[in-house]
Amino acid sequence: MRKLGQEALEIKRNEQSFDRKRKTIGMFGAPLLAILIFFTPIDGLSVEAHKLLSIMVLVSLWWITEPVPIPVTSLIGPVLAVVTGVVKGSDAFAAFANPMIFLFMGGFILAKAMMLHGLDKRFSYWLLSMSWVGSNPRRIFLAIGLAAALCSGWVSNTATAAMMLPISLGLLSAIKDMMAANGKDIDLSDYKYATGLMLMTAYAASIGGVLTPIGTPPNLIMLGFLDQMANIHISFFEWMTWGLIAMVLYFVIAYVVLMKLFPPDVDKIEGAEEFIAQRTKELGEWTRAQKNTLFCFVVAVILWVAPGVLSIVMGTTSPVLTMYNRLFPEEIAAMAGALLLFIIPVDFNKRKFTIKWEEAKEGIEWGTLILFGGG
Repeated sequence: MRKLGQEALEIKRNEQSFDRKRKTIGMFGAPLLAILIFFTPIDGLSVEAHKLLSIMVLVSLWWITEPVPIPVTSLIGPVLAVVTGVVKGSDAFAAFANPMIFLFMGGFILAKAMMLHGLDKRFSYWLLSMSWVGSNPRRIFLAIGLAAALCSGWVSNTATAAMMLPISLGLLSAIKDMMAANGKDIDLSDYKYATGLMLMTAYAASIGGVLTPIGTPPNLIMLGFLDQMANIHISFFEWMTWGLIAMVLYFVIAYVVLMKLFPPDVDKIEGAEEFIAQRTKELGEWTRAQKNTLFCFVVAVILWVAPGVLSIVMGTTSPVLTMYNRLFPEEIAAMAGALLLFIIPVDFNKRKFTIKWEEAKEGIEWGTLILFGGG
């Protein structure tokens, strides 16, 4: 045990040493490279474009090496663009009020409400309690992955992984107890199935991010680039059409590979159904806050999906669809659902609403919003 502890400590020290070297190289190497690029003649580039290229090199390398926090680097870019005369201040910081920022913000607030009131856990336990799951380890493996993938399509990948972690650990604890009752003592840190289940949780939380535009920030960043740079607008519904196909394909590959690498050594896990039933029971009846949150979430989803339905029913050139897209773009749909959380009461006599600003702002990943603006 002591030897394992020393090895783990040594690995941690090596990681910290590598991290320090990476940051040090980035801190001094990136500015030097940016200056070198600025003084390197490049035909076809204006002076402003040459300056911008140097700034992009600096910012990109600092994003990778992280000598300073990523949101700070994202702010350095537009500041340098103004100081060096590339653009005016009003132009440099206009991107921080881009509509996509508010699509992010609305999604973050909805996700925070779901986690705050336990709606995410209720959904996951509901999926795991389905009769087809039972106590079959392969089906539990599949259900855990599906729960993570479907949740991460609407909630951030990190939050989904954090939410699914205790569920996965609880199932593994039940497996260990069952094995012990049968006279077989297992170490979860060396148990193949346990490793596979945790990896499935992590991978599925990332895989599900492709389902919707708000599933993961890169989706929205790409939508913003396509809209601004190529005048290509992809609706929420259109993204989901192909996002679902991509998610299913990635999920099947991950499931097959992980099942091959980390197969279960039993055909039935005793106690799994009881564990899920107990956790579901602990959730109790639906609360007013949960019902309100579900309603707000459904409102946002309906507003997101409606353009796709209208285009199918009325055609892509319909004036109704054109008006709808003008009145209810994706960012308005997200903010509408999020803002309803502050308006719909849980207890009006006490002036208690579904979510408070102090709670909502904790769920907003301000660094991500700044990253998007800087990018």
